[in-house]
This record gives sequence, C-alpha cells and structure tokens, in this order.
Amino acid sequence: MYATNLDPVTGAPLPQEWFASAAEAAVRTFADLKENAFDAKADYRFNLGEARNSSVKFGVQFRRTSRDAETFAYSITAPTLPVSERRLTPEEIFDGRFAQPGMSYFQIKPLAQGGSYTAEDRLLAGYTMLEFGLTAKVRAITGARVERSAVQVLAESPLGETSNAKPSYTDILPSSALNVSLTDNQNLRLSASQTLSRPEYREIAAVQYRDVIGAEDIRGNPDLKRALIKNFDVRWEHYPASGEVLSLALFAKRFENPIEQVYIGNSASNKIVTFLNAKGATNYGVEIEARGRMGFLGERLVNLTGFVNGTLMKSQIEIGDAAAGASKVNDKRPMVGQSPYVFNAGLTYHSPSGSTSLTTLYNVSGKRIVSAAVA
Repeated sequence: MYATNLDPVTGAPLPQEWFASAAEAAVRTFADLKENAFDAKADYRFNLGEARNSSVKFGVQFRRTSRDAETFAYSITAPTLPVSERRLTPEEIFDGRFAQPGMSYFQIKPLAQGGSYTAEDRLLAGYTMLEFGLTAKVRAITGARVERSAVQVLAESPLGETSNAKPSYTDILPSSALNVSLTDNQNLRLSASQTLSRPEYREIAAVQYRDVIGAEDIRGNPDLKRALIKNFDVRWEHYPASGEVLSLALFAKRFENPIEQVYIGNSASNKIVTFLNAKGATNYGVEIEARGRMGFLGERLVNLTGFVNGTLMKSQIEIGDAAAGASKVNDKRPMVGQSPYVFNAGLTYHSPSGSTSLTTLYNVSGKRIVSAAVA
C-alpha cells in the first residue's frame, strides 16, 4: 500500500511512498487445503414395453467428502524505515537488503483474517423416474429424488475461538416434464422441478478470510441454511438441420431461504461481508438461442458455425427477518449476483477434415449487486 503525502511548505504532492506504518501496509497470506472425496452410484433401467418405449429407472448414490483447510495472514510493517527507502518499488523493498543481520526495520504480526476448519460431508440419495408415452407425439417424464445430507464443519480462528456447524436435512425433490413433438423438427417442452442449493463449507465456517479479488474480509455464518428452489420452464425448439437449433424459453424460479452475500460493516482496516438467508426470492425471464451454419451467406463460409443466446430476467428478493436487529437499505431488491440480462455470441470454424477447430467468443452481462448492505 502506497500513499501520496503533501509538501508541508508548498502543498505540492510528494513522490509516492510505502505506507509502512499501517497494519495493511503489506500482507502475506498462506493457505493450504486438502480434500478427499468418494462417490459411488448405481442406476438400473427396466423397459415396460416397446409400443411407446416406456421405462422405469431408479438408482442410489453415496458421497463422502472430508476437507482440511487453513489460512493464515501476516502484516508486515516498517515504521522506522527512512522515507527515501519507502519510495522504492515493492520488489526493491522486499529483496532482502533491509533484512540483513543487525537490521530491525520489519515487524511481522498475525492478522485476524484466516483460521482453519475441517469439514465432514455425507450424502445418501435415491431416485425413481418413470418415462412413458401418452401418445405417439407426447411423452411424460416424472419422478422424485430423496436426499439425506449431513455436514459438520469445525472452525477455529487465529485467536483460538471455535465454532461447530452441523446442518442436516432430508429433502424430497420431485420433477415432471412433458415433451410434445409438434412436427418432425419442432418440440415443445414443459417442466417443473424442485432443486436445492447448499452453502459451501467456508460459507458456514465461522472464520474470516481475505478475498483476493476485491480485497474484502469474508466471514462464514454457521447458522446458514440450504435453499430450496422451485423451477418452471416452457421451451419451444426448432431444428432446421443437423447441428442447427432455434429455441425460445420462458422460465420462473421461486426460492426459499436463498443465500445472499451481504456487507455488514468495517473492521479496523477493511470492510466485512458475510452470508445470510433471506426469506424468499423470485426470478423469471425469457431466453432465446440460435445456432446455425453460415454457408447460406456464401460458399466460403460453409465451414463456419455461428451461435448466439441471450437472457432477459428480473429477480426480487424478500429479506424478511434475515437481518433482524439491523436496518435494511431495501427490503425488496434484485438478488445478489443476478444480472438483468446476459448475452453470448460466438463463431466456430471447422476445417474440412474435422481435425481443427477455432472458436471466438463474446459475452456481456448487465450490472449486478456484488454484496448487499444490511446495516
């Protein structure tokens, strides 16, 4: 961290110098993470009849994950380093010239951000799915998945403070879909399902760490709950030729206990964000996608394929009592991380032999909230 001081006589800016006396003057972070995961699953499908190709499918899954993670951060200051030396580059200040025997410029102190946690995660799930033809052009798929999840996260801060988070849930996640063949190259799909979103281990570990991008101090919340999501989709698809598609979709989502990243205040040297469950949220919009060969524009473009997709969406969150005891800037606002629009486009070249391909991509998204304020 560098500072620009003013000449006490003329008021003119002086050359930048290392802010060597501040706790955030220079910070060195060390992190280590070890994770072991085991995942086993089995599926079985039984055909009910050839007439309309109906079948029943069921399966089971078991997953076990264990993680050990630790992060430690240290502040490096040098309040007695001469001003002329503070004006050097970081590479020169820390190249070792001021850390020779007998010198005592540098002071190293541990910072509050960091800590360690261990996580044990167990998931047992089973599902049943029935697929059958109602008519020659209408197929239905319905089923449900049952999940039993149990997570235990033990966390310890650099000051020795400990916390224990042990969320466990049994969830039934039904889903249904209806596929209608309108013509030989057009389909209409309708679906409804319930899914969930679990917090990451570090989001429920009550330790504070420094985010590299944005330099925010992020603190986990051991009281965080998993979110349930109801999904509804209607999609029309048209396939003009092999490898080409044009589709239009309408979608809506309803969230229960959505997880939000929120700004809760300042520490002595930085702002702090954490995670909270809001009461609910809605998200709905429209999506369009097109992919096709460019040969219709000329024979020279026959090996080019263009594709675009865009989504317009609107979201609104209901904070409810998630921030009890704190003033809220806006009780109803867009969800954190949700852009009002996303647009992607690209162009792919395939060599005649098919051995070489080259793709150019373009992406743009609308403004979105990174961290919402609650206090």
